[in-house]
Amino acid sequence: MVNNKVLTADDVPFQDVAWGKTKFLVSPTPSPGGATAPGVSVALTEYAPGYSHECHRHEGQLEVLYILSGHGVHERDDGTRVPIAPGDVIYVPAGSHHGNHNPNADPLRAIIVKVPPAPSA
Repeated sequence: MVNNKVLTADDVPFQDVAWGKTKFLVSPTPSPGGATAPGVSVALTEYAPGYSHECHRHEGQLEVLYILSGHGVHERDDGTRVPIAPGDVIYVPAGSHHGNHNPNADPLRAIIVKVPPAPSA
């Protein structure tokens, strides 16, 4: 039997990515300090100041973002842009175009859940 795992996000190292940095807290592939689980990935992502994660989509994969800190803009499937701030939750259905933009001087931090998991998780 596998036991529940309580994670401390600080125990999982960040990885540099094009939009800033991210760490996989839960994923199908083991990461240092993280939990291994099939079917889902949970990441803590930091969008770098001034970065735009242009519109893209994930076929067959839904995404939920919970904004922890910073302010930015979420671009929806229809091209409209909506301000995002701490406490906001963004639901992106599978196959829906979306983008996240951080036009500010401070990082934009979010928890990102993907089902099924991100291929790179």
